[in-house]
Amino acid sequence: MVWPPPAALAENADVLMCLLDSCARQLVNAVIARSDVAVVGIVDPQVPETVKSLRQSAPHGVLCHPVNPLALAPSLLIAYGNLGCLQRQLGKVRKLEETLRAYKKVQQAKAILMERRNIGEPEAYGFLRDEAMRRRMAIGAIASIVVESHDVLLSADDRG
Repeated sequence: MVWPPPAALAENADVLMCLLDSCARQLVNAVIARSDVAVVGIVDPQVPETVKSLRQSAPHGVLCHPVNPLALAPSLLIAYGNLGCLQRQLGKVRKLEETLRAYKKVQQAKAILMERRNIGEPEAYGFLRDEAMRRRMAIGAIASIVVESHDVLLSADDRG
């Protein structure tokens, strides 16, 4: 056990167990933000500050003070399970954000193609889809190329 809590957790740490009080708040919040370390908070139900810190920091697992050694294993299992669930959810969020960015690029690219080639939306999308298949690239990547090329051409027109 280390007291007072260090300013940062070792890179190879996979779990942090600490009393949820004002001294540890900064460390606990930083570790939870990393989302690669399970955090087990220890609370003293008789101290309102630790219960309040529990609500604010949202650790992956909880133990009550005084700690019962028999409660360690179940709390660690729950903490690791919650951390794994959080990591999967964050992965899904990143994938959805990436999909949304690609969708927005496709919309921009369609608008550019519709204007430059004087074609309708289905034809513009078909062009993007066909180019993506021909080049074996994601349609979002092709859309990004179209948008970036258009931006380059516009800036060249502004200079010339």
